[in-house]
Amino acid sequence: MASGIDITEQHEALEKMERSEASLSAGLSQSEDRAPIPTNRRQSRRKNYPYLQLIGPVRGRQLPHANEYQEVRCRDISPSGFSYFTETPPDYQELVVALGAYPLQLYLTAQIIHVNRFLKEGQNMMLVGCEYTSRVDL
Repeated sequence: MASGIDITEQHEALEKMERSEASLSAGLSQSEDRAPIPTNRRQSRRKNYPYLQLIGPVRGRQLPHANEYQEVRCRDISPSGFSYFTETPPDYQELVVALGAYPLQLYLTAQIIHVNRFLKEGQNMMLVGCEYTSRVDL
């Protein structure tokens, strides 16, 4: 005998939500000189990841100093990248992210792939999507 839970309705609701987010994101990210960016640029499945994590800018191939890291609220994570919220667009293209909790943090470099306007809890924010590039041992 086998038992299980039918998740068909949950799956359909999730797909409907993703389609809605895709159309909203496409509308927000469209400008006169570029085509809309598709919502899901990662090949691997994303997981919700609403945690505070540390990021620091990489400038001129120099890793960030300890005082350059700032806390950001992440949105999601996957094996190939993550996204986070910020009030202003970043003025750098590469960063180091410290994932996890001290002292077991994992430091990874990442490249910013996209920056889109996003309405979060009634506040205009920037959603920054990043792709991991390498691991850093600090």
